[in-house]
Amino acid sequence: MKQPLFGILLCAIVFGSISCSSNKDIFLAEEVKKNSTGAAFSIVALKNDWIYTNRGPNLAIDKQDLFYYSLKSSIAKTTPNTVYTYEDDLEVDNTTFSTVTVELNDKMFEINHAPDSLIDATESRYVYFLEDYAFRQVSRRENKSGYAGHEATEYNAMIFFTEFHLWDKQLQKTVSYGSVSKEIRIGATPNDGNYVALVEMAINEILKNSPFSVY
Repeated sequence: MKQPLFGILLCAIVFGSISCSSNKDIFLAEEVKKNSTGAAFSIVALKNDWIYTNRGPNLAIDKQDLFYYSLKSSIAKTTPNTVYTYEDDLEVDNTTFSTVTVELNDKMFEINHAPDSLIDATESRYVYFLEDYAFRQVSRRENKSGYAGHEATEYNAMIFFTEFHLWDKQLQKTVSYGSVSKEIRIGATPNDGNYVALVEMAINEILKNSPFSVY
């Protein structure tokens, strides 16, 4: 079983600083030209109970609709291509996923490969699978110069993280893999706009480093 990475990432967040992901964290197959096609693609956010029998935590119920809204909003702002998203209209037996190792640009990655039944249920040649996606609220500390010298102040921040891979039905292989983490400063508690902004930042980075056209 492929091990989720967010717990490892969260340790880095709590005990040290985290930098936002860059295109060094997104890999495209050598034969794929970046931002070169107007082809339609699908996005499937893998549900935990499809893959894991005991793992934590899922998106809170009240944040699921907000996540999918943010996903659609982000897509509309980033690409002119036709994009299909799926919420509760796909049902999958978790025993049908397989852990496979893929190679991209001389690097090896482990992914949860979807069953043919799920891939075939999507409406496009290309299918993005999002995995381990989650929001986390954390405390941050920064040093500021003042009359009394350097003073440490604390503030709240929120992070969105996701792994993803892109399956090409025609080539029958994974043509992109990556992970993206985005962080913003927030008030005492996050509001809906914070969630939307984080997802938009993440999707923008993924698609800017994809085969698909962008604005």
